[in-house]
Amino acid sequence: MNNGFVIAGINSGCGKTTITIGLMRLLSRRGHQVAAFKAGPDYIDPAFHRIATATDSHNLDSYLFEADTVKTLFDKYTQGKDIAVVEGVVGMYDGLGEQSLGSTYELARTLAWKAGIWDLFKRKNWKSWLAR
Repeated sequence: MNNGFVIAGINSGCGKTTITIGLMRLLSRRGHQVAAFKAGPDYIDPAFHRIATATDSHNLDSYLFEADTVKTLFDKYTQGKDIAVVEGVVGMYDGLGEQSLGSTYELARTLAWKAGIWDLFKRKNWKSWLAR
């Protein structure tokens, strides 16, 4: 699937979940079949995704799984969907080491997707997009 978004943030508490569930709900209400994902091991945000989309949300953890496994899981759970929305974890580059293992950046790079960076609550509604 090549249709979707990775929602990233500059840190925790910057509005990633608010933006993500709002976008998921909007897309669902407009008739799209949304494939919902959360970066990393999380069970709270996927519960919100499920409410917004009326479908299961799945974790994509680039720290615990090899890139091929992440891609396989992504492909599996986007079958029959129009669009995918991936909510990032913590800040865009927050991960382990120079490679930012487990970060939203690494996940976006693995999926070869662009990622929007949000800082909703500081009212610096800037966004930056990574090249594919």
